[in-house]
Amino acid sequence: MSGFVRTSEAVRKAAPLHGGVVDRSCPLIAGGIPIELSVAFAASHGAIAAAFAAAAPVVAAAVIGNIATLPNITPWYESLAKPPFNPPNTVFGPVWTLLYILMAWAFFRVLRAPEGAVRRQAITLFLVQIALNAAWSVAFFGFHSPMVGLVVILLLDTAIAATVHAFLRIDRIAGGVLVPYLGWVAFATLLNGSIWWLN
Repeated sequence: MSGFVRTSEAVRKAAPLHGGVVDRSCPLIAGGIPIELSVAFAASHGAIAAAFAAAAPVVAAAVIGNIATLPNITPWYESLAKPPFNPPNTVFGPVWTLLYILMAWAFFRVLRAPEGAVRRQAITLFLVQIALNAAWSVAFFGFHSPMVGLVVILLLDTAIAATVHAFLRIDRIAGGVLVPYLGWVAFATLLNGSIWWLN
């Protein structure tokens, strides 16, 4: 996207202006269409690419999580001793769906931010935490191991906190919408630890 923007800015500067208005007769403007429309067209393509790039890792984590989780709810998970504050199973699906949507939106906003070392670090941290997100489902449900799951989710807590911090440096909204995710995973960590202790 940034390449489109840089190119568009260069063309904009090269186009003749008359009273602050781009000259439609300029050869740089195809078919008499103002260069601003070309900029908007390039920007829209950049937004679409960023949307796909933001959604892909989140959707992948959700699919892996479902594959690991759903076949193991009954009878394995149902047979485990759980703490009294464990929510009903019907709560988890809607909550995770909302959190995945917020994650993709936050990542989209960061992908659309100007390039730089801080942005690259934020992208790396997001990809690390989403990989750990998927790995937790495999560890806890797929391996039937609350202990391994606890190790993974503690790493996930750390990665999410680092991602929130990195996102806040770039876009306060992007960082803010990840806070509920951090809170939910902290609660899930308590559940995971309790289930490991009770079983």
